[in-house]
Amino acid sequence: MWRGWLEPESQLFEISPTRHRTLSISMARDKRKKRKDHAAKKAAAKSYKSQKQAEKAERKNARHNAKFEEDDEDIDLILKQFEAEEKKKYEVTEEISADPPSPRANASFVASPLSQPVLYLFGGEHYDGNKLRVFNELYKYRIDKQEWRKIVSAYAPGPRSGHQTVALNNGKLLVFAGEFASSTQSQFHHWKDCWTFDVKENKWEKLDIPTPPPRSGHRMTVWKNFVIMFGGFYDNYKTTKYYDDLWIFDCNEYKWEKVELPALSSKPTARSGFQFFTYGDICFLYGGYCKTQVDGEREQGVVHSDMWILHMSTDMSALRWERVKKSGTPPPARAGCTMTVHKNRAILFGGVEDDEEAGDVSVSRNDMFSFALEGKKWFPFTLKKPKEAEGGKRRRRAKAPTGEEEVEQGEGEDDTLADGQASEENIPHPRYNAMLTVYRSTLYLYGGLFEERKKEFTLDDMWTLNLDKGGPWETVIKGGWERGKETQGAKDGEADENSSAEDSDGDSGDSDSD
Repeated sequence: MWRGWLEPESQLFEISPTRHRTLSISMARDKRKKRKDHAAKKAAAKSYKSQKQAEKAERKNARHNAKFEEDDEDIDLILKQFEAEEKKKYEVTEEISADPPSPRANASFVASPLSQPVLYLFGGEHYDGNKLRVFNELYKYRIDKQEWRKIVSAYAPGPRSGHQTVALNNGKLLVFAGEFASSTQSQFHHWKDCWTFDVKENKWEKLDIPTPPPRSGHRMTVWKNFVIMFGGFYDNYKTTKYYDDLWIFDCNEYKWEKVELPALSSKPTARSGFQFFTYGDICFLYGGYCKTQVDGEREQGVVHSDMWILHMSTDMSALRWERVKKSGTPPPARAGCTMTVHKNRAILFGGVEDDEEAGDVSVSRNDMFSFALEGKKWFPFTLKKPKEAEGGKRRRRAKAPTGEEEVEQGEGEDDTLADGQASEENIPHPRYNAMLTVYRSTLYLYGGLFEERKKEFTLDDMWTLNLDKGGPWETVIKGGWERGKETQGAKDGEADENSSAEDSDGDSGDSDSD
């Protein structure tokens, strides 16, 4: 029994490993299968993931490429627009103007630096009694063709008046400073920028250099390769400051330098609106205007009539001012006159004076004076009458001493207008702040202001005067104010004729009734 009992146990013992092995193999197979399936699934998952990543990367690349292409198109468009704007910015057009420049004063008017029969008019302002308009227009007047041309460029100085423009020896114009005012004249801006205009290329260039403080009403004149500047004023609507500083601009180095004078040396007082011109190695300064405080509170305008000379030298430390004594027949004190140089004399035209007898009234002038630059002496400008006003014998002219005005001699009726006075016909209207320049021996006058019964008018007429012959004045452009006056005169004439006709009809009617 024991063995029998053992046999089953032994048999069981013998079977058990097999079953265990069978189970072990099955399990191993299952595990292997599971591993295989897992690996297959893992591989499939990895493949799917890789495919998804590839698709995602492809989509991303597609989006990136699309965006790049889109950005590339935008950049091309932007660059094209930029190039067009830059081209437009520097593009300069010159076209014949059907009309002359509009009425204006305080503009600059200079002859071409290349000895061409061309005049340049830049900037200025026009007050119509209600609003002020300030310009930055550049006009070119062809003397030989008697036509105005307008030069238009987006790249140009801003609108201004009271600036200065001078012709340089290098064939360019130099513009410095000036002021811009709002239409209601409640706000002011004073420029301190410096520009050149190349008359050959019709091209503006702004000089990126240190400049004197902002101002307007200053004056500049050319001596050799230097531009000499003095004075002017600055107004920020709250306070007004007048300058008495002296600056030199080197036309070769394009550099401004302030001239420091000895503390005790004499010099002109601070002022604006004076006249400044060169003859030989001397700069002449005449007149001007400024405001001073009276009793520490009230401001009072002062009109200057003094004359100063500045002895020039390439050594800036050697520059000195010298006051010139009045000699001859100087003009009465006035503001807003204009002077220009012809040969060995300076010609003065117009201006405005205060009539003390009439009270607070300003009187504009159209008289002329000449200043002998060598003799430093004033003379009334002898102006020849228009042909239609001539009569009798002509007076012979005897040559005066060098640098002085010619003296008339002989008998017969005078065909000239002495004492600087002009006749009432065929002459420029009285004015101040006009533009005056000389080309060869012809004086050119444009625009300006005049007051009538405390009302201000801005002119746009143009006149010429042969300085060698002493006149007469000739009209180049009859201004709008003159045309309006003629129209009004014609209307008044028609009204008088109609009134006379009515009176005549009335008289004949009364005669018939009688």
